[in-house]
Amino acid sequence: MLLKELDRIKNLFEEKYELMDHIMNTDLYISDKHSLIFNSGCSKPIFEIIQQYDLEFDYSDYNGSMENDLNRFVNAVKNKLELFKEVNFDIDELPEEANKQEKILHLIKELNIVNDSKLSDSDKYSLIFSDLGSTEFFKQIKDNYLSFDYYDPDTTYAEDVQAFIDAVNSRAKDIKKIMYKPKKI
Repeated sequence: MLLKELDRIKNLFEEKYELMDHIMNTDLYISDKHSLIFNSGCSKPIFEIIQQYDLEFDYSDYNGSMENDLNRFVNAVKNKLELFKEVNFDIDELPEEANKQEKILHLIKELNIVNDSKLSDSDKYSLIFSDLGSTEFFKQIKDNYLSFDYYDPDTTYAEDVQAFIDAVNSRAKDIKKIMYKPKKI
């Protein structure tokens, strides 16, 4: 589910970037372009996603000309989109009939994909420690009647994420040991 959400975010950024790029390349007044991008719904979903997941976004409020403001925003969206495009979404779909252990191992794969991506350390942290990341992992651990402890160094985003991922991967090895596979008759 984490990668599906990340894919949805990527698609939203792609759709909005294409629209903004089209607007920027039209023969309109800068004030019209600014209004279309910031007032017509182009920017709102971007800002909502950034806020919802507390993602790093290299854009600050208006500082300078309207044209400069527009260019900085469109470039920030483009740069974030390029990072999302580099995430490896190549993971098998989880079958409907997957058991509890298969579900948690699938989630662990997703957590590792996010960790191995070129997203910033703060973005990895925000996504891994989100409702679809660590919260879902802890829920699935509980559903599997397992325990989970890890040492949180509480230092940098990178070290916090790596400590969690290392502990998750260690637990994955244990989960694989207890997986029940019925014998075929």
